[in-house]
Amino acid sequence: MIYKNFLSIFLLIFIIVLANADDEDVASVFDEIEISNEKPLKLTQQTFLDTISQPEIGTLVMFYAPWCGHCKRMVNVWNQLSKKHNKRKKYYIAKVDCIEQTELCSDKDVLAYPTFQFFKNGNRDGISYDGERSQESIEAFMLNQIELPGNIETEVDDEIPVHELDDNNFENFVSRGFHFVKFFAPWCGHCKMMAPIWEELGKKYLNSNVKISKIDCTKYGIICQNYNIKGYPSLILFENGKVIDSYIGKRTISDFSAFIDSQVQNPEKEKQDEASALRGKVVELTNENFKSSIDMNSYVFVKFFAPWCGHCQAMVQDWENLAVNFADKEKILIADVDCTKYSDICSSHGIQGYPTMILFKKGHKLTEYSGRRDAESLVEFLTPYLEHDDL
Repeated sequence: MIYKNFLSIFLLIFIIVLANADDEDVASVFDEIEISNEKPLKLTQQTFLDTISQPEIGTLVMFYAPWCGHCKRMVNVWNQLSKKHNKRKKYYIAKVDCIEQTELCSDKDVLAYPTFQFFKNGNRDGISYDGERSQESIEAFMLNQIELPGNIETEVDDEIPVHELDDNNFENFVSRGFHFVKFFAPWCGHCKMMAPIWEELGKKYLNSNVKISKIDCTKYGIICQNYNIKGYPSLILFENGKVIDSYIGKRTISDFSAFIDSQVQNPEKEKQDEASALRGKVVELTNENFKSSIDMNSYVFVKFFAPWCGHCQAMVQDWENLAVNFADKEKILIADVDCTKYSDICSSHGIQGYPTMILFKKGHKLTEYSGRRDAESLVEFLTPYLEHDDL
């Protein structure tokens, strides 16, 4: 009996305290409760600016309406994000009820629910997010918003298996270390089939010096154009911001891993030495080395052929002599592609007859050769290009 009376008195006192407190004090009380429980912070017009200035890096806010079905489906994702990040104090995960806070939502140009915005520490203007509504994608967006000066690396959360890149963070993110990037389109069937494999690949390399990433080319077309992306998915390995190689092969964890490990374990000097060893020889280009070969050399003169082609057979010796003739020229590589083995390469370059000879300059088609096929004529054709110094 005494216990029940004591409990009643305590509850009465608590209600009186709340009744006499102003709105800001009440909000402060509940904010403290939410932080301690690692739940999303519920922001108001009065607490918004003060809250977004507290975390070290920034605050991710969901603007919502209680009746919104899409918002309700985000509750679990938002709770998981806040449980992970609010206790660390680098990021806050917060929410704003736009039915209650109409003025605040209007000020932030919220036109639909849910709307997601990231507010960097001290910045009143939010950065909008309109990507996939998965925990992984939203978290990658948030973590990649940090911008650090000089040679300090972008913060990377090792718990994110696949980093989602965009126009704002791409160049900075891939500028240091190794990065295997998937350029994709959401409507692409092959991309959809590969998505869970790419996620598993990211988990495999979580604690390594290789980061696994992706970028949606339907949203960030400029980046994809800069890297000459013409099909999806396109997979490119970067080292310190430079393209090392493109991947064309089976899309399995083991094949991806073999490709990454072979590239990462070979330092740049070994690649240069390997290229030097090819001088004076006709280099056979394949699905695995075609793009890297034409990207890494100033000029590559490629003969596309078929073994059964009589004209191709007739010029085999002249093509080998051409390679010998330019053995001391580092600017040029003489190569060929067997179109019966690597039809995808030949098809992508519009090869319709054999032999077809194309001169590439720094990874791009410069011109197609249509002259005589003897070694002397071929040397005469190439010499003017090699005499220029503006490479």
